[in-house]
Amino acid sequence: MASPAFQNKTILLTGATTGIGRAAAHAFAQGGARLLVHGRNAELGRDLVKELTTTYGRHQGDITFHQADLTRLDDVRALGREVTAAVERLDVLANNAGLFSSTREMTTDGLEQTFQVNHLAPFLLTRLLMKPLLAARGRVITTSSRAHMISPLYMADLQSKKHFSPWPVYGRTKLANIYFTYELARRHGAEGLKAYCFHPGVVNSRFFSNLRGISKWGANALGKLIFRSSEKGADTLVWLAGAALPPEQNGWYFFDRKPGPLARHALDRDAALRLWEASEQLAGR
Repeated sequence: MASPAFQNKTILLTGATTGIGRAAAHAFAQGGARLLVHGRNAELGRDLVKELTTTYGRHQGDITFHQADLTRLDDVRALGREVTAAVERLDVLANNAGLFSSTREMTTDGLEQTFQVNHLAPFLLTRLLMKPLLAARGRVITTSSRAHMISPLYMADLQSKKHFSPWPVYGRTKLANIYFTYELARRHGAEGLKAYCFHPGVVNSRFFSNLRGISKWGANALGKLIFRSSEKGADTLVWLAGAALPPEQNGWYFFDRKPGPLARHALDRDAALRLWEASEQLAGR
């Protein structure tokens, strides 16, 4: 994965310590960005910053780590305040952090955790960072998935109370990413904001360690055998961070640097609006 130039660009990348986030962090650091990397684990975050600064000869302060647990909305709010205090302009917000869970678990905010981590946390973080994003006429890139095709979104059951099945629930959160991207572009495109989402492909990463019935060794072996590398998965994310795309593609979904195939239910613009309004209420903002 070639690293385009990102000099004089400020980028916040969530979920940066593993998988495609880590691969993207390397590309952004190599490209010269001022990089804010986010993760839940402080030790992994510090190790990543040290690795990036050493590998690419970056100065201390060019790359910083910001810790937050996205299963806690107060952590998301604190992250928003921290970033806003640190930067006046934010050229790229890469909402990459994500979760797959085999069981229905609730967060301290009383929300189903897959929905919160994959959709509501990036929704809230983006809203909190609108001032520096608009100041830079920046772009928001959200990691979605082809799994959005599995199921439509049930607005009456966003917390999956009636029925929980891991893959459909995960797929609906990835559909929510697509709705969020479209609605974000619709609301703020005239102000210069750009919003894109993408499918990274099925990537060999720690994602598979959460699959019930598959050992860690088995997940690693399976991933190496049939799935793409983290670098390949991160390629479209990095490309979207710097590509000059036509205005009519604002709000679009991509795969391998091209507009990706969408399920029919992903084209429901009324659902996108309803999800935005419900998310505002749930996020308390």
